[in-house]
Amino acid sequence: MNNCGVVYVAVNPARSPSPYKFNAGKKSILRDVLSSIKSLKESSPNIPITIFSDFDEILNSESNDYSAVAIKNDYGFLPKVFGILKSPYERTVFLDCDTYISQDILGLFDNANKHDICIGKEFLDPNILNTGVISFNNSSPFVKSFLNLWYESMVDTKLKAINSKKRFSSKTPDDQGHFNQIYRLGFKSPKNFPHRIKNIINISQALSFNILDSKIWNCRNSEYNSLKDRNWDFSKTKIFHIRGFKNQ
Repeated sequence: MNNCGVVYVAVNPARSPSPYKFNAGKKSILRDVLSSIKSLKESSPNIPITIFSDFDEILNSESNDYSAVAIKNDYGFLPKVFGILKSPYERTVFLDCDTYISQDILGLFDNANKHDICIGKEFLDPNILNTGVISFNNSSPFVKSFLNLWYESMVDTKLKAINSKKRFSSKTPDDQGHFNQIYRLGFKSPKNFPHRIKNIINISQALSFNILDSKIWNCRNSEYNSLKDRNWDFSKTKIFHIRGFKNQ
């Protein structure tokens, strides 16, 4: 695998500068990401890993399992998209912290050779793409533009939230919502839109998207329970996107 790697982003929600911190007291991001990395190393030991983090335990670790890059915390899910944007790998797989990798994921890098961005759908709403598992090809001339648009649109939402007198969501800005907005613009005709929107539409349309089979590459709680009822062979599932999951 030439210049391929996995990126995680693990920041302490309690350190977010936002006045509304998303589940700061409920989620153990540090525990989750270290567990996910362990499962990845067991299934794909030769894949390099980079973690963007503000956890001292990660930044000061002498572990050989990953490279750690210090990142500033921010509102909502801005750190996540910043880490994705700063991936050091040409072919990148991004994994949310609450994933469990049960088998090798080399197929995601193969997909990134054929498509610019590979991503799965939400099981409960297939009209929504889930940003918990993404593979992308940084050598594509339009991928960086798309990722920059994703990040910049979230920064804009953050600034609007700060200047608003209304209370905003602890998820603001929401990475998944912004990703889907940009993606959907690719299905529109740019004729009657302002110049800025035309540019976004053109970038989205220029990209090759591959919709992953979520039951294999991004199996979440609801789909997992549905598959159990249908006697699905879980030896075919490579990534479980379920907090605390351990394959039995």
